Amino acid sequence: MVNIFEIYEYVLFKANKEQSGNTFTPDKFNLTCKIVNLEYFKLKVGLPEAYAPGKPFPPQAYQISQKMTDDIMPFIKWLGGPDYPILSLDQYGIGIIPNDYVAYSSCYYDYVAKGANCDTEETITPREVEFITDANWSDRVSSKIDYPDKKYPCAKWIGNNKIQFLPRDLKSVNFTYLREPIAPVMGYTYDGNNDIVYNPTTSTQFEWPQVCLSDIANMVYSIMAGNLKSQIDIQLANQRKAGGTE
Repeated sequence: MVNIFEIYEYVLFKANKEQSGNTFTPDKFNLTCKIVNLEYFKLKVGLPEAYAPGKPFPPQAYQISQKMTDDIMPFIKWLGGPDYPILSLDQYGIGIIPNDYVAYSSCYYDYVAKGANCDTEETITPREVEFITDANWSDRVSSKIDYPDKKYPCAKWIGNNKIQFLPRDLKSVNFTYLREPIAPVMGYTYDGNNDIVYNPTTSTQFEWPQVCLSDIANMVYSIMAGNLKSQIDIQLANQRKAGGTE
């Protein structure tokens, strides 16, 4: 299993440690990892800037292929599944989105149909909740024919981390979304020679599958190497100034 310190060592090795050691500090590395973690997540979910007219899908996007789904799997959170409680709704049909919510995946309601008589058991049928726009919402709620019921529920986003569901008495729904990745951190101390000593107990590892870590390591290197190049350019400029060769 590759840990975050091995990624740090790889970045130093690739950049030539002797030249980059003072620039690739652990604090700068941790900051870069935090940003890269979010950028990589955004890439896997689907970059909005990658959409184009006539091309409805970006090169990489959540559920566009099994590989993309596998990569993003650690961040799929199912409210109503075995690990998390179902999303409860208040008397107005409003549900509160968790703070770690980033992207929508799916939502359904367990529709319970009573038996025709005492000898017939209830049946539970999952019914997809249709998410609609504000414009369509007003059409639906004013329709005598297409008004949402428990067989055909609908919902809309209403801001402030809330969702409005109709009909109002659904009480709860199964809600699946992509949560925010936890920020990776390389914990460290310094020894008597002022060398970095990795501390696994204060470290937070990348949550991505191992197969993704080489891509992440190269993204971290690319950003830090770009910063290193800028520092070298500044130093060269200052040397030219000092030498009167500007």
